[in-house]
Amino acid sequence: MQKFLTTVEAAAYLHLKPSTLVRWRRHEHRGPAVVRLSVNRAVYSVEELNRFVASLTQTFEARQSSEEQPTTETAHP
Repeated sequence: MQKFLTTVEAAAYLHLKPSTLVRWRRHEHRGPAVVRLSVNRAVYSVEELNRFVASLTQTFEARQSSEEQPTTETAHP
C-alpha cells in the first residue's frame, strides 16, 4: 500500500518550504507528481517523492560529468 503525504509533510521530507511545492505545482508546473483529492487538497506519494529526488540526482550528476570532460582545444602557434 502506498503512503501519501500532505504538502507540509512532503515539503519536510524534501527539506523544502511548503510554499515551494505549492509554487511549483500551481505556477511552474514542475516538481513531484501530485494526487488531487479535491480542488483544495493535494497529496504526494512517498514513492513519487523518491523518484523526483532520484531524477534530480541523475540530472545533477550528468551535468557535473559533462562539465568535467576535458575540452580538446588546439593551440595555434
